Amino acid sequence: MTIFAQGRSLLWVHGADRIEHPGGTLYEHLNRVQNQLQEWVRPGGVGTASVRDGELVVSALMVVNAFGDLLDPARPSLTGAHWPTVTPGQAGQAMQHTTIGVVATNATLDKVSCLLVSQSAHDGLARALEPAHTLVDGEAIVAASVGGVRAPLEQVRAMAARAVIAAIESALAPQETPHTPPARSSTTDAP
Repeated sequence: MTIFAQGRSLLWVHGADRIEHPGGTLYEHLNRVQNQLQEWVRPGGVGTASVRDGELVVSALMVVNAFGDLLDPARPSLTGAHWPTVTPGQAGQAMQHTTIGVVATNATLDKVSCLLVSQSAHDGLARALEPAHTLVDGEAIVAASVGGVRAPLEQVRAMAARAVIAAIESALAPQETPHTPPARSSTTDAP
């Protein structure tokens, strides 16, 4: 149960739906406020994705608390976009966001190839989030190879970028949390 669902349950149990408030009840008002707050919260989460081509598999696990939002292809202009307000000298102090992850593949890769796959994974991050790599973000993506499948490096790199995009989208996908108010408490005292 999310913190928001817990808050709604607490309000319900303590009778906020029976307290009159301009525009309805206190419960309705606080739900409107809570919904507005949820719109302002920066999204975050954990997501996974795999891309396959025959025997070749490239998977990504991403933990996302980015400053940026999912790139919206329907918004061709940057007008109204949200931008960080720090200078390069303040960046270390202001770094409150991070996106970290691992890309793993069954392709046979050496150390340098893993570095290149990791770089392509960062390309996927930049294709998924906007803005990406800001002064208030800290990102790290490592790549690992378990070996066993021979594949062209550039194919693995392209698949890594796609796996990271899908994993970030998975991490930031809205979570459906249906709300059913619990039974009322037999007490009416506030905690």
